[in-house]
Amino acid sequence: MRFLKLISAMLLLMSSVEAFAFESDYIKGVSKEQWSIIKKIGDPLNCEERVAKLDNLSGGNLITVEQFNKNKNIINMSLRENKITILDAGEYNIESPIIIRDSSILVGKNNVIINSSKSNNGVIINLGSVKNLTIYNAKQVGISVFNQSDVYKVLIKNTGIDSPINNRGYGMYSVGLTSHGSI
Repeated sequence: MRFLKLISAMLLLMSSVEAFAFESDYIKGVSKEQWSIIKKIGDPLNCEERVAKLDNLSGGNLITVEQFNKNKNIINMSLRENKITILDAGEYNIESPIIIRDSSILVGKNNVIINSSKSNNGVIINLGSVKNLTIYNAKQVGISVFNQSDVYKVLIKNTGIDSPINNRGYGMYSVGLTSHGSI
């Protein structure tokens, strides 16, 4: 049953706010009928409420690819200093994991790609949220999820592919009993 909830919740409604919109051939959203079924079988993790909060974000610190290319630490610095960090459209070639914690939220505008080919992990998240990203080419793990974190409208591709340190990749790796927040 938890698996059904996780799969259903991963196919969530698209945001109507342009800054937080996400286009994907894979992630189409949960229909009203699907939410009704989820309500009937139970939503003990409050996925619908948590998704609504992420869909109604406002404000945040905007980072462009140009800013990132000048300072590869700008994303992690912004996540430490701001509740919401927004990545403008483009490809971000990270050299170390993006670390989200302490209720920070990382949001991508349309077509945000995190190229993790130089990092073992793309994103490490603990008590935070990530939304609207495509993460690809991490050497070992696309996203490591620790305590009570939300992963929403995220596509993870090619993890562990052609990595000399890993013969298989984990798109998402949940650690521990309280790492149940992936939606």
